[in-house]
Amino acid sequence: MMEAAVGTAPGTVGFAGSDFATSHVVDNPDAPRVPAVDFFEHARSADLVKLDIEGSEWEILSDPRMADLPARAVVLEYHPERFGRGDTHDAARALLERAGFTTMPIFKAPTGVGMVWAWRPLSRLDRKDLPG
Repeated sequence: MMEAAVGTAPGTVGFAGSDFATSHVVDNPDAPRVPAVDFFEHARSADLVKLDIEGSEWEILSDPRMADLPARAVVLEYHPERFGRGDTHDAARALLERAGFTTMPIFKAPTGVGMVWAWRPLSRLDRKDLPG
C-alpha cells in the first residue's frame, strides 16, 4: 500500500484529509502537505484503471500522456471540484475520447458528479491473441 496523493508529477500537495471518502487535494498553502506520486509512472502496466480521486482526475485526464496509457479500460468517477467552468459530463468524455478511448456514461448527477466507462477498441493484432 502507498500513502500518497496522485497527480502528474512527484512532489507534495496540500491535502484536506478529514472527510474520509471525500478527502482531496487543495490549493491552499496552509493545508497539511502529503507526498504525491506521478499517476503515469504507476499506471504503466495496468490493464484496468479506476480513477476516483475527488477532483484530481482533471489534471490527469488533461495530460497528453493519457493517450499513451497502456490500460485497455478506465472507470472514471469525476467531480466538479478543481474542474473550472463548463459541463463536467461532456468534459470527462471528451478528454477520454481525445486520448483514444471509446466512452459510455454510467451515471450523471445534476451536481456535476458522474461516472464513465472508457475502453480502447481491440486492434486486429490484439484479436489474433484471443482464444477461439
